[in-house]
Amino acid sequence: MKLICSYQWDEGTRFAFREMTQQEIENRNLRSQLQAAQESVAELTIIVSGLMV
Repeated sequence: MKLICSYQWDEGTRFAFREMTQQEIENRNLRSQLQAAQESVAELTIIVSGLMV
């Protein structure tokens, strides 16, 4: 589900959701994998730079 909007209504808040498309799900998964890879490269860079001193 994807949050479309939220707004105040009477004494509470209302939310509007919709199903995510398959493309949106795939894009989210790819972004997550890319972020994990970037974090791994950053960690390896720190390790290697520590070995070079």
